Amino acid sequence: MPAPCAPVEIVLVDTRHAGNIGAVCRLMKNFGLRRLTLVNPTPRAHLEAVRMAQGALDLLETCAVAGTLEEALAPLEAAYAVTRHPRTIRKEILTPETAAGRIATAQGRVGLVFGSEKWGLSTEQVRQCDASIAIPTCGENPSLNLAQAAAVVMYHAARAHASIEPPRKKARRRPAAGAAQRRALFQLMAEALEGAGYFVKQGSRRTLADMEDIFNRASLDTRDAALLAGMFRVLRRAVNKRK
Repeated sequence: MPAPCAPVEIVLVDTRHAGNIGAVCRLMKNFGLRRLTLVNPTPRAHLEAVRMAQGALDLLETCAVAGTLEEALAPLEAAYAVTRHPRTIRKEILTPETAAGRIATAQGRVGLVFGSEKWGLSTEQVRQCDASIAIPTCGENPSLNLAQAAAVVMYHAARAHASIEPPRKKARRRPAAGAAQRRALFQLMAEALEGAGYFVKQGSRRTLADMEDIFNRASLDTRDAALLAGMFRVLRRAVNKRK
């Protein structure tokens, strides 16, 4: 089975056990993945990580480290949160098979985001991703080990990639707006609407959260995001002139 395409990346958030980091590195090497980012990793990195990363020490030694998930997601086109917990936010929940199909046909860098062994991903962390991946398990014992969950998702990504025939001619397509560009656009929109008094009768925190979900689901390309950003800048200037 061919390995997944290189743009697929792994992001581990608040990992508590170094052995799990090593185990994920080994899995990444099994399935041909090359990029690993650790967000606020355990300070207890020790020989257990090295032992579990047999044959994949190069990934362990060259992984990136980020202080926040937002920093880790900034260079990615899309990110999928792997979590089993039900959420109150309007976030699309995919099976590993469905997510793998999207990942296999993605044009840019795509991240698979895994939370800590004890708490998983927070609601805010899930909100920063484009969609969620839920692995179906038995209700009697639904929880999977971090490395087990990573293995399931990586396997499906590899399988989906193997079934995609390379196009004879690549269609010209604008690059998707990355996480950093989308966040900047969202901030512009929030400032413009705040200045216009939109939130006087609206619950600003809940409304902003819903709007951010809409932006994340919209699959904006770089030109879309630039056009919308220009509109909100003009609105913001017009509002400021009236004051």
